[in-house]
Amino acid sequence: MEYNRLAIQIIFQRQVLIRRNSNVLEDLLKEKYPGQFGQPQVFPIPDEFDPSVPRIVFSSNDNREIVVSQNTISLTQNFVPAEQNTSTIAMTLRKQSVIVWDLFSQLNQNGLYAGITENITFPIKDEITFTTTLHHCRPTILAPQNTIPYSVELRTADVVDNMYFNNVILSIEQKYNLDPLTLKPVNCAQALSRIAVTCDFNDRYAYNTDQYTFSKDTYNNLVYKFETHRTLLYSLLEKELIKDANTL
Repeated sequence: MEYNRLAIQIIFQRQVLIRRNSNVLEDLLKEKYPGQFGQPQVFPIPDEFDPSVPRIVFSSNDNREIVVSQNTISLTQNFVPAEQNTSTIAMTLRKQSVIVWDLFSQLNQNGLYAGITENITFPIKDEITFTTTLHHCRPTILAPQNTIPYSVELRTADVVDNMYFNNVILSIEQKYNLDPLTLKPVNCAQALSRIAVTCDFNDRYAYNTDQYTFSKDTYNNLVYKFETHRTLLYSLLEKELIKDANTL
């Protein structure tokens, strides 16, 4: 299993003049997280334009980026091979979630809800395992079993504890190295087969009930619940899709 990307986001009521907070956010990062992030990029976008368009961006030299719009603040972490240790990933989630909350707190805005999205992949080492995994995941009703599927994508959305949306996208695909001139695969036999998983966990379900007050406690609970559910999900995927495929 390979971790690819983690994104943590807080959505809040629109603040039209959010760009004026760039110095406040920069001062906080320099004080609490010295040397981790550079100076902000402030984009000269008219205040009346789409509130979701980034207004302020902080970058780091370790594959992190903080993006602030008029109604969201998010931190994205792209992982490298050296960061694939499970305990390291868990610690990264907790540390980055604290940074997002610290920045959000400086904005003095009413939070609405928050979400965490993570992308991982399970490399598949041989063609037989890849084909059997495709058959294992594809519902029989969609195609005859004697056909060979080229790719499969499954989407599910569950409600957890009457508070959280747990959205999972699972795709099984082949990636090729393309010739830059012909845009054809260089070697079809060397395709990279993998299971790609996107896990999106958020408390939008509770927010939709109109009886929900976003707070530091609800935010921390979201982080904890995500960590619990992602651990269970990934262990089940490894067992059901990878190991069991070899016995099909």
